Amino acid sequence: MAHYTNILFPFMAIIVARLLLAAANRALWEKLKNVPYILGGLIALFVIGFGILFRPTSGWWIVPMVLLSGATLWIIRKRGYDLISDLTYNLAILMVFVGLFLNLIFYPALLSYQSGYKAAKYINDHYQGEYTAVYGIDPHLFHYYLDNELHMKLSIYELLQESNSEMLLLTTGEYVDELKSREVEFKIVKHFDYFNITKLSPGFLIYKKRSSTLEKNYLLQIHKGNAELAGFISPGVDGKYLPLF
Repeated sequence: MAHYTNILFPFMAIIVARLLLAAANRALWEKLKNVPYILGGLIALFVIGFGILFRPTSGWWIVPMVLLSGATLWIIRKRGYDLISDLTYNLAILMVFVGLFLNLIFYPALLSYQSGYKAAKYINDHYQGEYTAVYGIDPHLFHYYLDNELHMKLSIYELLQESNSEMLLLTTGEYVDELKSREVEFKIVKHFDYFNITKLSPGFLIYKKRSSTLEKNYLLQIHKGNAELAGFISPGVDGKYLPLF
């Protein structure tokens, strides 16, 4: 992910540059002079394959990136730098292209399937200051991007203890069905596609098969006074609701 690669790439570049300069061996540099072109070809195949199979929505960035990289490489070849400079410039341009591709196309395409990120951005735009809760979902990404204070619910009982006030709730389809079975009054504000992008699978990466790998998480607006409808009674002591069963 970006928070790893954007930090590691510069360190790796320093290590590689130090090794090349420490070698000070023209025969080694001669062997390596075609490496940027081989890597460039492999990267081009990956980018083309990713575009065809995944179909990212922000793919138009690739056109100016390719044109800019190609023009820069052409200028370097025309200037006729020495072998080590030519190798260094070619590798540097290649890695700049990789960095731009990852941050402008690859990572945004994957993040669009992180429901916590998208739900947080949606709430920040449309429901500033609203009571916001999460139930049945890993809250870390949602919590990180959310401007509102986040209330984490550990059970359906705890959730409905708050039912005398309006709330926004991010949860899974499974718990939406549970709330329906308890006749809880709510409105589905929006649903978000979800996939665990830390464990990529061929089915997810291929556009035509992706829908079968996605889950749906829901942003609900829960209305007031649901506790009694959901099969709860108040003990009349501390104001909390207990289940009837």
